[in-house]
Amino acid sequence: TSILIHNFVFAWAIEWVFFTIEIISLFIYYYSYGRMERRNHLIMGWIYFGAAWMSLFAINGIIDFMLTPGDWIQTHNFWDSFFNPSFWPALFFRSALCIIIAGLFGFMTATWIQEDNLRRKLVRYCAMYLLLPFAVLLGSAWWYKAVLPLDLQNLIFLHMPEMQPFITGFVYLSPILILGGLLLAVRLPGTVTRPIAVTMLLLGFLYMGCFEFIREGGRRPYILRDYMYSSPILKEDLGKVQQNGLLKEAKWLSNRTITAAN
Repeated sequence: TSILIHNFVFAWAIEWVFFTIEIISLFIYYYSYGRMERRNHLIMGWIYFGAAWMSLFAINGIIDFMLTPGDWIQTHNFWDSFFNPSFWPALFFRSALCIIIAGLFGFMTATWIQEDNLRRKLVRYCAMYLLLPFAVLLGSAWWYKAVLPLDLQNLIFLHMPEMQPFITGFVYLSPILILGGLLLAVRLPGTVTRPIAVTMLLLGFLYMGCFEFIREGGRRPYILRDYMYSSPILKEDLGKVQQNGLLKEAKWLSNRTITAAN
């Protein structure tokens, strides 16, 4: 946490500025619904979207730095850490995933509309939010994997058996979500589309969870790859710890030896 704060203090500050704009614009958008002039209301919606995406842009660099610190290991330069090797593929991936999740939430609203023509129109509209970003999502997922160092790719996809359920889940849920979106776009009665919409949203959360678990678990045995172990022992200090023992090298201890009394 200390390393992230010292390295990204201004990036985090910028993220919080956009986050604050996002929340304020959301309140204005919600509480002015039906009372603000349509053009201004849409502008407020776009402000919300822009601030939310910029919040994603800022936090994306911090999150992926922990998996692929890149040249920062040698330079300790802010820009090397923020625009790390996985920054751009992760940004495209997360942007596409956000649009897909928006489509899934849209289904939850659209399928409960009583008027048939409006319901079908909105369901098909939401289906575009789900289906069109999938090409970007899958392409950026392949790009994301390709920028990982080869040893890290082998570790995640070949030598971590606990990762396999999540990798398998991500692979199989992709066509299931696509087929579900196509199914909802067909003319079906509301009694059929509603349970499908609920199921699709739950699958969407599982889909996102599979990706995040792979990304988080892929750092092991590090918490900051090639720099700090999850212990958290610095990689450069490992030799001293192995030679002298953890109690001799740890900073925040009063007892350097173990006795019956302590």
